[in-house]
Parts: sequence; structure tokens; C-alpha cells
Amino acid sequence: MLNSIQSEHDGHLREQMGIVACVFRLRVAGGCLMFQHTGTQFVFGKIRIRIPNIMAPVVQGYIEPVAALSEITPESAKQPQDSNSTFVQVSLWLPIVRVVLSYSGLVRGA
Repeated sequence: MLNSIQSEHDGHLREQMGIVACVFRLRVAGGCLMFQHTGTQFVFGKIRIRIPNIMAPVVQGYIEPVAALSEITPESAKQPQDSNSTFVQVSLWLPIVRVVLSYSGLVRGA
């Protein structure tokens, strides 16, 4: 299981997984919450070391309400609808290697 810690830092979302933290600017576009990756850091306690962009991973993602998704794709109409469900899409690239990880799917709240 992948565990992460999310926090606000200087008006940005910071998501930390182990010693690596990704920093995002959040914005709304077309009813979706877009995660604009602005940097990556190594974190050792209170010490943060920014990874230069040329070496850093790039993360791209968005969250969309299921209601909006069902208006766009017929397949989503087959899914149970509730007000706590969202569609999530995330991709991770590394320099030279390209796409390392990409996932998408429904997340249902409790």
C-alpha cells in the first residue's frame, strides 16, 4: 500500500511519500480539479532539498465529479452514482524514461 501525507505549503498542495514530496498548484478547469506540478523535493525532517527540474519526476493529474464524467462517457452510466464518488487520473513521468506510472478510476467516499 502506498501511503502519502498531504499538506498546504505556501498556497500549494504538498504530497509527501516517504522522503519525496511533490508540490502542486491547484486550479479548476471545466468542472475538474487540476493538479499542476510545480516541483519535487527530498524531505529530511524539516530540511527540504529541491530536485532540479531536469532530474525531477513530473506528475500530472485531475479529479472530476462522477456526475460530470457520466455526461461524457456512456460506460460511466453503468457505475453506481453517489455524491461522494470522483474520477481520478494521474500520470508520472521521469526524464528520459518517460511514463513510469499512469492510473485512473473511480474513488468512492465513505
